[in-house]
Amino acid sequence: MASSKGASVPSMNSNSPSVPGLDSLYWNDFLFGFCLKVCGFGIVVAAGFWWLGQPMPNAQAMAGKSFEALMSEKVPPIALAVAGLALLVAAWRFLRVRKIFTEGEIILGTVEELKTETWQSSANVDQSHGSKTTTRRSHYATIRYTIRGTERTKRWKLFHSGDSYGLKKGGQAELMVLDSSSNKPLIRAVYLTQFPRRARWRFL
Repeated sequence: MASSKGASVPSMNSNSPSVPGLDSLYWNDFLFGFCLKVCGFGIVVAAGFWWLGQPMPNAQAMAGKSFEALMSEKVPPIALAVAGLALLVAAWRFLRVRKIFTEGEIILGTVEELKTETWQSSANVDQSHGSKTTTRRSHYATIRYTIRGTERTKRWKLFHSGDSYGLKKGGQAELMVLDSSSNKPLIRAVYLTQFPRRARWRFL
């Protein structure tokens, strides 16, 4: 295993876990977080349409099935199937990341670029308040690393700015990598940095 000497990540400390947990993956891994949100949304949709198809007390019986009854039969199985598939992908991703952190090795890379893209979108709220402007940001990190004598450069999309994870342009970053997938390393600090304000999960 390559030595990590010289790579300092200020936001990590001695109490940080060596393997990311569910909470860390939900907040820092795009695929895992997206799949859990899809799973939660599918379950809510299934429950909603099932409730919609339940007969109302003292309601007059109608000839044939209503649109709501038909949808309550067709939508929940589809929504639950999508939720189940998303949960399977999330489980695969969870096991994959844990395998990289438990069986992979740490290599050092050089941060070539840290970039934040900002854009604004506006929507009309109502006549009294006018339009509402929302600012969104996307954060990226480009890191150059060498493994088995081959130099590679990879760009990551981050949930937060690179500074939040202790990344500095021109500095070193620890990467976790498996021999079988050397072109898909993970930034160690992204998964192990702890953010104290995250007290709850958001599925929707």
